[in-house]
Amino acid sequence: MIEETKKRLENIQAIEPYLNAMRNTSLGSWKTALNRIQAIHRYRSELLEILDVLNNEVESQPVPDPATPQNWVVIGSQKGLVSNFNRHLLDLLEEEIEDLTARPQTALPTVILISNRPSYFYSFFSKYTLQPEIVPFDYNLTHHSAARLAKKVASFASDGSALFYFYNQYAKSQNSIPVRQGSYQTAAALKTEKETERGSWPPYLLDSDAALLWEKIHDMLATLEFQEILTNSIASENAFRHRILEEAKNNTDRLISELSIELAMARKKEITKEIQELAVAAGLVQ
Repeated sequence: MIEETKKRLENIQAIEPYLNAMRNTSLGSWKTALNRIQAIHRYRSELLEILDVLNNEVESQPVPDPATPQNWVVIGSQKGLVSNFNRHLLDLLEEEIEDLTARPQTALPTVILISNRPSYFYSFFSKYTLQPEIVPFDYNLTHHSAARLAKKVASFASDGSALFYFYNQYAKSQNSIPVRQGSYQTAAALKTEKETERGSWPPYLLDSDAALLWEKIHDMLATLEFQEILTNSIASENAFRHRILEEAKNNTDRLISELSIELAMARKKEITKEIQELAVAAGLVQ
């Protein structure tokens, strides 16, 4: 009994440092992503101020025609240990696909799946005879990385068609909600940005042509929108993972405490039994 309890305790104690390390990693990635989202908001507001100067007004976000062919960019998990992170996304996709199929003469969308766990989605899409284009989730919270990934997405999307993003949007208190977000640009805008030096933000634009600047800023805004959505998904995913690992850590601490008490009680009983046997052998008790 003691050996079995001792073995269980040692096994759990061996796992505990790994749980703590993964938990701290998720916490760091989550906080970094949230900080980057705030920086993206500030950067975009500055771009919009420049557009005001160039055009006196910023183009309003168009409402896509329901009959326009659609490209769906579905952003799943980057890693594992995310519980219902992908499941919630599939629930939203199911609602949207059923809504589309209920409309006569409406074509199903082209689906581009960004995920390092694509197999989770295969059986779902096969129900609707959809075969998604797979883009590995290779993104490190920089503009260069987002632009590179955007080009891969745009290569599968149909030009001139409506672009929609499906992802888990981070909310406060480690909560997330799956959302369908229409893009104010088509996929063509994601193709236009030239390859730049590696960096967190786009390079400076040095030009005096107002029309060219207007076009370039709109292209930047399209990529920046994509960058924010990716970053938001990463924040949401790491919040999910941190919560799961926090629960695992609490359960591990509880088990270690319970097993330590159980082991101490078992040792106490064994010591008491040995003392009694010694006392009997010495004739001190009957």
